[in-house]
Amino acid sequence: MLVTLLIMTLIRSWSF
Repeated sequence: MLVTLLIMTLIRSWSF
């Protein structure tokens, strides 16, 4: 799903 991919990208972007 594109939504899942988008969420994954966001989480990776917010990698602390």
